[in-house]
Amino acid sequence: MGRRSNRDSQQLLSWTAERVKHLEFLQATIARQASHSFAAKGWSLTVAAVIYGYTAANLSWWMALIALVPPVMFAKLDLFFLRQERLFRALYDDVRAPNSAVPIFEMSTLRYQNSAKYPACSPRSVRRSKPWRWLHFTVIGLGLLLLVVALFQMLSVQDLADRICGVIQHHG
Repeated sequence: MGRRSNRDSQQLLSWTAERVKHLEFLQATIARQASHSFAAKGWSLTVAAVIYGYTAANLSWWMALIALVPPVMFAKLDLFFLRQERLFRALYDDVRAPNSAVPIFEMSTLRYQNSAKYPACSPRSVRRSKPWRWLHFTVIGLGLLLLVVALFQMLSVQDLADRICGVIQHHG
């Protein structure tokens, strides 16, 4: 009987060591997703600042319109990484639960993607994240404001040119 309990405890230790290693893999994956999300935010701000600065100096409406593309793309990329982070956190929580049914070294997050049991993992929930909204809506909003200013600038310059041409034609 002593042998059997010794073997059971060895299996338990082995299972625990494997489970700990699995949790370490998941932690590394979560950290990587968070790092990528942070990088997407940083690049979004940097690229937007450069393009918006150039566009503001030239006040070209088409340039302002094109300047909106990178911030929108970085916002989508950030959404992807934020969602992946949440999916892996859900998997991590299931793996660390007592009597977990998750197979050892399972890294698939499919069961969390469209599950009502994990509403925080839905794309809609990720889009509702306040930090994500504040950052990306502000950056994109500034781009839209720049576009409106450029359009008004173009319209006022065009109106001024039409008036000058009208005065020249009237006096000529």
